[in-house]
Amino acid sequence: MAVTDYSTTPGLNTTISGINIAEGCSPAGINDAIRQLMADVRVFYDNVPVPAGVAASGANADITSLRQSVTITSVGTVTATTLGYRGLPLNIQAGAYTLALADQGGLVTLSTGGLTVPANAVTAFPVGATIAVYNNSGSPQNIAINTDTLRLAGTASTGTRSLAQRGLATLIKVAATEWVITGNVT
Repeated sequence: MAVTDYSTTPGLNTTISGINIAEGCSPAGINDAIRQLMADVRVFYDNVPVPAGVAASGANADITSLRQSVTITSVGTVTATTLGYRGLPLNIQAGAYTLALADQGGLVTLSTGGLTVPANAVTAFPVGATIAVYNNSGSPQNIAINTDTLRLAGTASTGTRSLAQRGLATLIKVAATEWVITGNVT
């Protein structure tokens, strides 16, 4: 690949972002000027004020892009198709527990009492909802389902599953009244 030496381009004498690139400027000088320009553009971009009337708090429902320095917090409904977390929000349970909508996309830890997946008629998780479950005890814990179907991944088995001691499982809702479980379960 040929490199063009712009230092010999006749009549090249321009100003970029207050940096003068004069005729005869070396390629290194041009590169330095371009780097400075890019830094100036980034500073300008990061400091552009939000115009009056534009929701800065996330109340605007049609946001299509954000500057890199913006922090997003979750308030309200988060659907199964919403961009997820970098980690799993933790829900520690020390007794019998029934899943809640707030558990989707998170990790429920159990120590006693087991876990129940509620019927769709009671708690309508969206299809695609995913919940990790960890058994933080030395004995198996049951993962039960009421009237809907809980399938053991890769088998025809349905119904209550036993999560092994210190076992980890993932529940995924695949249809309106059907869940699949995979992991250290039997």
